[in-house]
Amino acid sequence: MCIRDRYFVISVLGVLIFVGLTAYDTNTGEVIGIQAKAVLLATTGHQGIWSSPSDGAGLGSALVASASLALTGMENNPTHPVTVRGTDLNITLDVLGSGGRVRKSSGEDVEPSEVGDDDCVLDLRSLESDAKTWFSNTHTRIKDRTGLDMSRDVIPITTSIATTTGGAPVDEHGRETFSKGKKWATGLYAAGRSANNGMHGQGMLAGNLILDDLVGGGNAGNHAGTWAKEASFGGSNLVEKAITNSSKRLESLKSGEGVSVGQASATLASVMSSCMNGSSDKSSLIAAADAIAEIKKNGIKVTDQSSVMNTEMCSALKLQGMITIAEQITKYRGVSMSEEPTIFTRIINGELPCNKVYEDDLIIAFLDIQPLTRGHTLVIPKEPAPSIDQLSSDSAAALGRALPVVSLSLIHI
Repeated sequence: MCIRDRYFVISVLGVLIFVGLTAYDTNTGEVIGIQAKAVLLATTGHQGIWSSPSDGAGLGSALVASASLALTGMENNPTHPVTVRGTDLNITLDVLGSGGRVRKSSGEDVEPSEVGDDDCVLDLRSLESDAKTWFSNTHTRIKDRTGLDMSRDVIPITTSIATTTGGAPVDEHGRETFSKGKKWATGLYAAGRSANNGMHGQGMLAGNLILDDLVGGGNAGNHAGTWAKEASFGGSNLVEKAITNSSKRLESLKSGEGVSVGQASATLASVMSSCMNGSSDKSSLIAAADAIAEIKKNGIKVTDQSSVMNTEMCSALKLQGMITIAEQITKYRGVSMSEEPTIFTRIINGELPCNKVYEDDLIIAFLDIQPLTRGHTLVIPKEPAPSIDQLSSDSAAALGRALPVVSLSLIHI
């Protein structure tokens, strides 16, 4: 059964064996329960975590996480470098091959990868004549959203997370898996932006995204349909209990204490700005996790007390799911950086021996055990980080100070 427009799904029912869902009926204000032989989640990505629920709440992933199942691929959040500032309008990079230019406000040309918080613009005023027809829809969309005419005006741009690729881990049939893919949750499927099948890495190609959606969605739908023919309905006792729990959740949003949906959404977006690609140092993750815990503690308050067509209630439910996803993002990235100590961590901790050349509070340097030349030395920051550009400013500065000291000491080796 496809749930759209009138119904907002609140929960999936089951623990490893899934038998249905509960949903908020916006026409009546009631919570309904639906028994199902198979549940297929295929919703938008969770990119709205960095902006607002309307940009993508990741409902499918949130339902999986709320069912106490782990999400995967959450460490990668592909960014789009040409987003019209103040909107969710992403401009295709194809315009740059047809005369478009990315520039600073000073007029200096820059690469798309250099777009960030700086004042950058997209200049399409010199678009090739034969390309103007091809990009006429882009012209219309920019005009409608901003009032700017790309043939005469430069377009303020920034980077954004336009879509996401992490979600419920699935096998080739679209079944939600756990225990590192060795087992699957019976009756629960995911596809598209609700799923993570390992196809995408830190970057993302638009063609691969479409291919993933089409092939993954087809595989999940076919397998779910085949499974449903042979399966039986079950868990009727779970449905009534879930309806009661979901109804209490709605009432708590109306009667409880908390901040507005808009305020909580803005706070979450600000917090999660530290967890985009390239911003994953441990201190940022800890700070983000603490801030998310504080958002949950403060709660969300729905001011619209009506039961019928309560769009604020739907936004609040979306936001609760986004907070759940955000928790997994910070947890996942923190664990991926620290759960398995590297050989360097073990050397730093004194668990493995080394021929030490230099050490201070932030840096250690020692001779390589397989030197490429005499005096070959490794200079290692003690702070764990995926790459040198993701070190904290203190560790980066300490690394710079240590290099000449280490070089001088090697003269005597």
